[in-house]
Amino acid sequence: MHICGNAGDDAFAGTAGGCINVYPFDQGDTFDYSAALANTLDAGIPVTFYYGKADTACNYVGGAAMANGIPWEFQEKFAGLELSRMEIAGAEAGQEKSYEGLTWLQVEGAGHMVGLDQGAASHYALETLVRKYRN
Repeated sequence: MHICGNAGDDAFAGTAGGCINVYPFDQGDTFDYSAALANTLDAGIPVTFYYGKADTACNYVGGAAMANGIPWEFQEKFAGLELSRMEIAGAEAGQEKSYEGLTWLQVEGAGHMVGLDQGAASHYALETLVRKYRN
């Protein structure tokens, strides 16, 4: 989202590195994000997560654990999948797995700003969301 201002002071040592400025971000938050994602997937709406492997603010390992744990109809099938090579223009751009509308991408050579670091991989991620709706 890259919302600027003083948004990233704590996480990015004063560089305003792209965090949303909602202080404190999730303190006292009772919204069940996992259930909302499960409902979205169970309704047939595709969901894609993509992480730069060099991102230290939004770590891809924790993100993968979250995606694998979404309590939806195909949770066990998705969680059991091995990562496969994500290829863009004949070159390996990262790793991916996808099942029944949920797609997980981890992008090589990218940090927090995948769109700036690896624009083609960011485009690839967006394509996973619209493929279903193309004729």
